[in-house]
Amino acid sequence: MEDNLIISNLLKQNEGARLEFKSAINKNSIAEVITSFINTKGGDLLIGVNDDKTVANSNFSEDDKNNLEAFLIDVIRPIAPIFSRIETYKNRNLIMISVWEGANKPYHYKNKIFVRNGERTSISNDTTISNLLNERRYSEQRWERQAVLGATVEDLDLVEVNKSMVAYKNYTSIDLLNDAENFLVNTGLIVNGNITNACMVLFGKNPTQFIPQSRIKLVVHPGVTPSDTFKENKIYSENLFKNVRNILSDLDGIIGKEIKIEGVYREERKLYPEKALREGLLNAIVHRDYSVAKAFWTISVFSDRLVISNYGGLPEELTVRDLKTEHNSILRNPDLAQMSF
Repeated sequence: MEDNLIISNLLKQNEGARLEFKSAINKNSIAEVITSFINTKGGDLLIGVNDDKTVANSNFSEDDKNNLEAFLIDVIRPIAPIFSRIETYKNRNLIMISVWEGANKPYHYKNKIFVRNGERTSISNDTTISNLLNERRYSEQRWERQAVLGATVEDLDLVEVNKSMVAYKNYTSIDLLNDAENFLVNTGLIVNGNITNACMVLFGKNPTQFIPQSRIKLVVHPGVTPSDTFKENKIYSENLFKNVRNILSDLDGIIGKEIKIEGVYREERKLYPEKALREGLLNAIVHRDYSVAKAFWTISVFSDRLVISNYGGLPEELTVRDLKTEHNSILRNPDLAQMSF
């Protein structure tokens, strides 16, 4: 397709700290760039574009994309969330790889630590390594990495853990992923033998026993304004994955479908696309501020709209004006994010 807005917007930008173009697949070079993104502020790598931003004479397949992603996940340590997809532009299939800033810095490839300096990827020096280690120590102090006092592996839903392990195994063959506890250690969800807050939100059997602010409230109003009368008032108190599945199932019945008839044809479609609802729910989960005990998250369904209300302000690096333009994705809870997308 000619009007791929994602690719068009990227091609309007210059290569920089969070963006690079490659004309072809060179695994070594790509691994260095992706490692540098993870060690810095995250970024996007678009493969199939020349230095002058013209489309290269390439046409990648799903196998090309999957093999490259599997390679990156296998060779970059520690394990980091790496996402790739095929984007079609001007009748060519390009590969787009996106990564967030890592929570377990420093990351390395072939025992070398790469960082991003403007549009250049370089090997880190002693000062940079020291800064990365300081960032890691800071990240380990954030709410996600704090220990849940009194919690053990027995408080986790290992069925849900195994589902996430299966998803990871689609991309990597690391032996450590065959064991649930090692999997949680390697993804930063068990730190120094302790179950973390993020781990409990994601996989807890009864997470609200330890983190009451992880509850989610669904309210269905009969009209267009809030009132004291509800058609539905429900609380979800399970782990992240079960909550999302249950909420989507309930919304499917609550919201209903729209029926459109044209001639002899009848078409049914949901009033809110499931992908949009799922995206909204997951964004609310991974960007909310859990560190405040009074934090809330409410889904309000009115007769004319659906509203997701979440506790917490924007990260310091972002303003409301930034949200209306192309801007960096800044994760408040990277450990939750790596498991949720």
